[in-house]
Amino acid sequence: MPNLLTMSLVLLAAYAIYIAVQASRQSRNASDHVDAGGTLSGWTQVFAASGALVAGLGPYDHLRLVAVFGYQANSLFLSLVCLGLAAALFQKRLWLASRIFGETSPGDVFARYYQSPSIQIYMLGVALLFAVPFSAYLLSQTADLLAVASAGQISRITAVYSVGFVVFMFAALGGWRAVIYVCAALSMLMMLMLVLTSGLLLTAFGGSGFLQNGLKVAQGVVADAIPGVIQFSGGLGRAPMAGGMWTATAIASFAIAATGIALSPNFSFHTLTTQPKRSFAFSQVWMTAGLAAGLFLCLAPVLAAEIAGEDIAAFQPVFAKLSGLDELAGVALVLMLLSGLLLGLSYFAISGAHVLSREIVHRRLLPDLTTGGQRLAARIVLALMFMVITLLSGFAPFIAAAFAPLATGLAVQLFMAYLGLCWMPWLSRGAVLTGMVFGGLVVFFTEVPGLVLFDQLLVPLPWGRWPLTVHSAAWGLLINVVICLLIAIFNRRGAERSHRDRLHDIFARDHKTDFGGRASQGAKWSLTLTWAFLAIGPGAVIGNTFFSKPIFSSVEVKLGVPSLWVWQICFWVIGVFLTWWLAYRTGLSVVSTKSLRFGELSDDPRLLGKARQPEWMRLLVDRLSKRSTETRWSRK
Repeated sequence: MPNLLTMSLVLLAAYAIYIAVQASRQSRNASDHVDAGGTLSGWTQVFAASGALVAGLGPYDHLRLVAVFGYQANSLFLSLVCLGLAAALFQKRLWLASRIFGETSPGDVFARYYQSPSIQIYMLGVALLFAVPFSAYLLSQTADLLAVASAGQISRITAVYSVGFVVFMFAALGGWRAVIYVCAALSMLMMLMLVLTSGLLLTAFGGSGFLQNGLKVAQGVVADAIPGVIQFSGGLGRAPMAGGMWTATAIASFAIAATGIALSPNFSFHTLTTQPKRSFAFSQVWMTAGLAAGLFLCLAPVLAAEIAGEDIAAFQPVFAKLSGLDELAGVALVLMLLSGLLLGLSYFAISGAHVLSREIVHRRLLPDLTTGGQRLAARIVLALMFMVITLLSGFAPFIAAAFAPLATGLAVQLFMAYLGLCWMPWLSRGAVLTGMVFGGLVVFFTEVPGLVLFDQLLVPLPWGRWPLTVHSAAWGLLINVVICLLIAIFNRRGAERSHRDRLHDIFARDHKTDFGGRASQGAKWSLTLTWAFLAIGPGAVIGNTFFSKPIFSSVEVKLGVPSLWVWQICFWVIGVFLTWWLAYRTGLSVVSTKSLRFGELSDDPRLLGKARQPEWMRLLVDRLSKRSTETRWSRK
């Protein structure tokens, strides 16, 4: 298998370079290189954006979780339905706001709306977390996977630098358009290989590991049931959790954390560089909540039954089993896992680099650069970022693994900012910023970096990671929402409210949504909350015995599969219908440009940073700009 695997990797690299060359020939200016001129086709949302949401969720990690925790961890794939719902709620209006403001970067849109660069700084921090530690973690896993799959013939360090160099090369050569085209291809490859490998295990081997022996979970873990609504544990590292850690509360809070992928500036950057038409709705409903969630929910247990544990080496038995059938089958499984990792690495690292280039370098530090200079500056930023990513992956993967979870947790804290921009103009700047800061602090001190900081420098905290089996993102969002609403209640009519109302007046005038009457509107949101309660919330524990031991009968039903798995599949189908209802019938995701006036608020005299830019920031930008100017003249 190693030789065939190497050939497959070379073909993937050649395809990526070819796409980059073709994209570079279409690039006419720096804008085309950095953001594809904002003209990416809608099909890139269908394939690349959906694939990025799946890659951000982490199919490689989740297969190992299902192997260790059984069907309780399989419920996590319902988070993809939540991602589709979150995208439906915000994606269309964020795109419209960017066109109305005349901006092409998410940080600039939010800074214009809230009239403060502080939120832009926060979003840049989140983008960098996705671009550096999160991507470094994916690159580290890629290297580990290649080392195991090749039986050591491809060393870990060789894999880190080879993969990092190839990804940097095609991104630097072809720009954002090439990256999205390659990500779209990787997304299709991941789905096809998932179906192929799972089908082979079920047909060629008779599903022996899955249908006959079930899932071989860790000792003390309940394989086919959710272990209660909540466990009153101090968190990971503080106390053992009976029956497994994925309680209903843990599943629900993880789904909240997963929405951070859809709220991240990296994903929003792709949204703002696309010409959507109906692609937003199709991607959210049929690709993310439909195809992706359904395939992983139904097929993950088939693969997980062949994995021998949580360690990366636990994949070796299933590689050997498939390779014994046919060498190509073993490579197909490696490619399925590898494509998800490479997709996430390319998408989040390069989008973060381009966001940084556009919002800081091109606009703040070096606004007078020529077209060629802007392209060169973007490539330099990308090179520096990949240098850090490869060094972290190669020599300090534990740092990447510790800081990577902060990306989604801190991205979730942007939820109230999105609500204010898209739906609630009465959420003031002060309320949103204060909620984000306190929510972010709670996330930090319920994740590994904050806990280690306190344990080593100050006093040990009384809780561990994810206390009460509640994800750090959910703890942070709870504090965020409470503080934001309390401040907003007393500041509903702030001085800047009229500026925010201008955007929402345009939404109400030209881009209405059809929620129906009061009864219809109540039904939509009531059904959404009911679905969340029963699918991923406390009501999910009903699924443990709902189909095997019905409450309305004393007869025990022999299903042949766990009741919880049937419950998950049923609520996946209901979730797809619910997402379709909101995205299509309500019009949350169907974009019409008939009444859209591009740049309608671009002449707003209260531009980004005017009278609201902190003094320290103004002095820093002036100093850096002056220094760069002096350097150019000294070279002349």
